[in-house]
Amino acid sequence: LGVKEWVGFSFTWAAALEVMRGNAEKFGEYLHNFCSSLLSPNGFHLNGDYRKTGLTNFDYRPFTLESNFHFCAALQYSLAYYADGIYYLFRGVKNPEENGEWQFKNFRMEGGMLFTAKYSGGVCRLKVKSRCDAKITAEVFGKKFFLSVKSGISEFYPKVVI
Repeated sequence: LGVKEWVGFSFTWAAALEVMRGNAEKFGEYLHNFCSSLLSPNGFHLNGDYRKTGLTNFDYRPFTLESNFHFCAALQYSLAYYADGIYYLFRGVKNPEENGEWQFKNFRMEGGMLFTAKYSGGVCRLKVKSRCDAKITAEVFGKKFFLSVKSGISEFYPKVVI
């Protein structure tokens, strides 16, 4: 039925799904629409387009918190998430070569590993803290890397050509 029939939480769910699809542009669009049309000045999600911007057909004002929580989850997924045996990094970043540095620190992911990553100038600096040796697959901006993680801290510098 299209976004006119969506309510607020639909936008945060759609943003998370777009990250998982690798569509950074739609991810950003959905989160921007959520913030600009469906959040009150105090930050509560109001489920309907109470500002009447035309985003959705609903303009009622019941407030909920779960959409705010899912907004945070979608934002984290845009930086790092795990699925199908692959650690995806920076999947929600649109035009990284034009938009400077991206980084996160100590995200706990599948297997209990802590990931710290920084992307700048075509290089992704990745630090993985693990309790045991492991072979993992990481994907950065669509390029897969097969890495051998050692117990303790392992550092990698995969060159990412975009």
